Amino acid sequence: MELVARVTGVHEAIIHTEQAKVPDIKALITDGIASIGPERAYYTQAMRIRVDDANLRAWVDGELKKRWGALAAARAYLICQTGFDGVFIDPFDKRVPSQKEMNKTLRVPGAPPKAENAYAVGQALAWIASRGSTCKNRRIHERDPSIDAGNARPI
Repeated sequence: MELVARVTGVHEAIIHTEQAKVPDIKALITDGIASIGPERAYYTQAMRIRVDDANLRAWVDGELKKRWGALAAARAYLICQTGFDGVFIDPFDKRVPSQKEMNKTLRVPGAPPKAENAYAVGQALAWIASRGSTCKNRRIHERDPSIDAGNARPI
């Protein structure tokens, strides 16, 4: 497995140099390389945490629906089950999110056909959070610690 480390600080520092001094690129890259070990541990843990369908359904229909709403929960479940995003067929359907009928829309990049670990579930949530319907929803999703697979437990 190849590990690609994100060096977020480099990107942010370079963007903010239009009127300031040039950042210490060497220090930024050194810090980025130092983060590779913890990042590898994070992804290894997320990929080891197994997800079974019954617990995924319970979590989607309970905690996720409560925090993110029925549509986001139903979309997350669809992505985890098929690798596709979607929309409600009947927006007035009163069933729980995991049982709502959905029309598939887009294949989610990198999503497996069936989520089997916390990493795949986290990726589904990250996809939804990055495509929030409103700025307010996007901020809520991005701050929600439930998308942090490093703190996940088997669901």
